[in-house]
Amino acid sequence: MERGKDKVVLVPVPTGGGFAGAVEEDALAWACGADGEAVRGYFAAARAPFEAALQHRREEGMCHIFYRPTVEGFEASGEDGEVTELFASIDPAAFLAHRET
Repeated sequence: MERGKDKVVLVPVPTGGGFAGAVEEDALAWACGADGEAVRGYFAAARAPFEAALQHRREEGMCHIFYRPTVEGFEASGEDGEVTELFASIDPAAFLAHRET
């Protein structure tokens, strides 16, 4: 692996053998650099979400999981938030009838 202060390389994450072809090649990888700031800069340049808590040391250096969307225009919804309620035993017909109880 070529080293340099700001050099970041993508290390492919292998997919499960039972799902060959289910993921576009190189869509999921570890973005690894000499230090955390190099990785953070790579994510900023790629306009990709970066979470410091997801960064950890691997043999390639400091790494953070990197996902390249393979469907044009796809991104996680900004409305995806934390789970605040749990529903159990829901009658599916209630959705069709727009019932609240």
